[in-house]
Amino acid sequence: MLALHSLKNCALVVLALIVLVLPLSPAPTFAQSADPPPSVPPGSYDEEEAQKIDRMLMCPVCPAESIDQAQVELAHQMRAKVRELLSEGLRRRQVLEYFVNRYGIEVLAAPPKTGISLLAWVVPIGSVLLGIAAGFVILRSMTRKAPPSPLADDQDLEPYLSAIDRGLSLEESARTRSESQPMRGPDIPGKRDNNG
Repeated sequence: MLALHSLKNCALVVLALIVLVLPLSPAPTFAQSADPPPSVPPGSYDEEEAQKIDRMLMCPVCPAESIDQAQVELAHQMRAKVRELLSEGLRRRQVLEYFVNRYGIEVLAAPPKTGISLLAWVVPIGSVLLGIAAGFVILRSMTRKAPPSPLADDQDLEPYLSAIDRGLSLEESARTRSESQPMRGPDIPGKRDNNG
């Protein structure tokens, strides 16, 4: 028991040291430099356009990261190539085509709106519209009044109706009999009225 208690104390001390020392330790920084790569002279291209293109290209080795977010060497090389192509006078579309030719259509952050890739744009929109239409139809059918159900054939109901009539007539005749007879006390045998 004593060993377990000292083990807990030791663990608490280590945890406290980690919590206190960790924030004070220097952390590595992974900031991306906004400076152009040294191979391309600054001013020979539009840096804002280069950054837009960087956001439009996916890093081939980093899952779900564009080249402006990725910190691998390939992303740095691709950013440098974007600036180099822009300084040579190529337009955005031409720069994107260069990377598609080299890495395939998957390098684009947004699929093109042509060919089979058009499905990536049409299917979600079509699904939403189809869902709205289905909801409208369902709500409309729920608010409509149901048509009256056809009544059963009178011949099928005849035995039931006559049984109800007999039951009602028995109740009615019993009620009228009790209303027509005057209220009397209980009949006692051997005792007669004085009137007669």
